[in-house]
Amino acid sequence: AIEFLEGAPGAPAKIHLERTCQHLCEIGALEMNSNFAPKLTQLGWHLSQLPMDASIGKLLLYSVVMGCLDPALTLAATLSCTKSIFLPAKCSPICRDKQNFIIENGFGGSGWRG
Repeated sequence: AIEFLEGAPGAPAKIHLERTCQHLCEIGALEMNSNFAPKLTQLGWHLSQLPMDASIGKLLLYSVVMGCLDPALTLAATLSCTKSIFLPAKCSPICRDKQNFIIENGFGGSGWRG
């Protein structure tokens, strides 16, 4: 998959592709097969159908299964919004890092398998 994307016009740097694959493996959207090639999981397929960050999509999918969609929608909207009273449009990189930390490590963390 990385080799395919590297050939695309305006392709992202290889390190970004590797980090993306690693993140998708951590949240269970990808798994490595015996040849160490990434393979899309069932969760990954469902996440690919949603127009949002994979971590937030996982939050919403699992909230439906656990019957707590309303609070999860509030969390997803808050984490997805770049303009809010909590995060000014021109907030510092430290502020953005903390937002990304919550997205990546919230909801049980990257090791949480539900």
